[in-house]
Amino acid sequence: SDFWIHGFWGVSRTNYALDNLPKVTWTPAVRDRLIGEASFMRAYFYWYLVRAYGGVPLFTSAVKPSDFGKVKRASLNECYTQIAADLTKAIELLPEKGTIPVAETGRVSKGAARALLARIYMYQIGTDKESKITWQQVYDQTSAVINSSEYALMPNYAKLWETENKNNSESVFEIQFAVGASDAAPASIGTNFYNFQGN
Repeated sequence: SDFWIHGFWGVSRTNYALDNLPKVTWTPAVRDRLIGEASFMRAYFYWYLVRAYGGVPLFTSAVKPSDFGKVKRASLNECYTQIAADLTKAIELLPEKGTIPVAETGRVSKGAARALLARIYMYQIGTDKESKITWQQVYDQTSAVINSSEYALMPNYAKLWETENKNNSESVFEIQFAVGASDAAPASIGTNFYNFQGN
């Protein structure tokens, strides 16, 4: 049940952001980037849920109390279609990795959205009988990532996993974790790893 709850927490929070961000009067470029990031995250959380449960209830705006218990489970195809729509919007609004300031390392980029969309398409081809997705669409997204020149293979594979090489040239989307000596650090620092295995 924790997996289900955490997935829908993510969906709920991104829906709240997506319901409200279009109304803000900030700099349009910042607002649009945040809409792109929230769209990516909603797709990410639905992907998290779909892998485990198949079709799940789809919410594309904040849930009203009157909706509780009344939303039917969407088909796998409907879920994949929503995920792809969110990622397509994210691709349109997000910056390339190389334009994100170093102080903001870890923010979602256009390449991350394209890579996740390619992965979604691959899974859809393999699991969704209603799908009309083709391998050409996977190729188009992966080629766009490669041809962006934003990413490159590390020269030494063995060094890929060393801490000093985090956010390296191979990193498409990397969640930023805090580092600490406590084996009971708060979950708010970005990891629940300490619950399963101490430092």
